Amino acid sequence: MSDLAEPSGAPPLIEVRDVHLRYGPVRALDGVDLTIREGEWLAVSGPSGSGKSTLLSLLAALDRPDRGEVRFRGRPLSEDAHLDRYRRKDVGLVFQLHNLVPNLDARQNVEVAMFGTGVRRGARRRAADQLLGWMQLTDFATRRPAEMSGGERQRVAIARALANRPPLLLADEPTGNLDPDSADNVVEVFRKLHHSEGTTIVMVTHDVSIARAADRIVMLERGRIVDPGATASVA
Repeated sequence: MSDLAEPSGAPPLIEVRDVHLRYGPVRALDGVDLTIREGEWLAVSGPSGSGKSTLLSLLAALDRPDRGEVRFRGRPLSEDAHLDRYRRKDVGLVFQLHNLVPNLDARQNVEVAMFGTGVRRGARRRAADQLLGWMQLTDFATRRPAEMSGGERQRVAIARALANRPPLLLADEPTGNLDPDSADNVVEVFRKLHHSEGTTIVMVTHDVSIARAADRIVMLERGRIVDPGATASVA
């Protein structure tokens, strides 16, 4: 397991404080408090409609709470005037559906994430090739999504999420549409990121076997944390 000790006085990577969010009559989140340490791998689990994906959207600054606060390294996201930069540089997003651009090959799909960052074309290509190699997809660089399996497409999506070296990776049911072998491959990629790169990972999953790979499992029900999580076993 990674050493999660933080420098003295350093704030947690993410702090969620008394967060409430409603969608019409539905209480999507109802007083959520959560602290995520730098370098932690956190699994968020619970039944459908419990607020898991809503919580991830708040951490990605794709939505705002009605009440309460989300802080990144001690800075309230509500006070950040450049949330687009936060989403581009500090956060990598992986979804259940890979959301790759169908008419671009794997390399180009990874490069897309670096557009607008000031990285030159040659450097973008080298970075994309390095990430694809790390995902064991070197031979797939010029293949389009339709020419790859579901697991291969999801690994390309993870490479794209990591293109700008974000400290925080958010994954929403990343193995939900994969067969067991492909799901295991994705979990192994996350394990490498966690142990070798120190990436902080927050992963939403309903699959208990996938959740157990994380350092900690937080359980949500009806928009509330019902179990803040004990340390999970690491395979």
